[in-house]
Amino acid sequence: ALVDDYFFGKRAGIRKGFAKGLAKGIEKGLAKGLAKGLEKGETVGLEKGLAKGLAEGLAEGLTKGETVGLEKGLAKGLAEGLIKGETVGLEKGLAKGITKGITEGEIKAVLTVLQARFKKFPKRIESAVRHIKDSAVLEALTAQAATCKTLEEFAKSLN
Repeated sequence: ALVDDYFFGKRAGIRKGFAKGLAKGIEKGLAKGLAKGLEKGETVGLEKGLAKGLAEGLAEGLTKGETVGLEKGLAKGLAEGLIKGETVGLEKGLAKGITKGITEGEIKAVLTVLQARFKKFPKRIESAVRHIKDSAVLEALTAQAATCKTLEEFAKSLN
């Protein structure tokens, strides 16, 4: 009986020790596993977060950069377009002005010759001459005004 008690007590102590050791081992293993798991999870999460953040930041940066570039390009294009448009407008305006000046000079020449030769002439003749814009016709009328015998002859050349 004494031997049984000894072995029974020893077995009970072994069981208690095993249970305590198992509990401590599980606790320590859990703690280590949790720490390693957190560390690995943090690393993976950081990598995924960094990749996602980089992609989103790049997309947003491209959008904003495109908008800024478009605005700057539009402003520059508008400025260049205005300069070119002004230049073309000036050239066209100058050409029109010269043409108009020549036409007005030719009209004045016809009317001056008529006034010098006939002193007075009807307003309808003056009006008809002022409505002519063809330079070749006005040159011919200047010659006609200088060589015609009468105002009636000149008036017939207007038709």
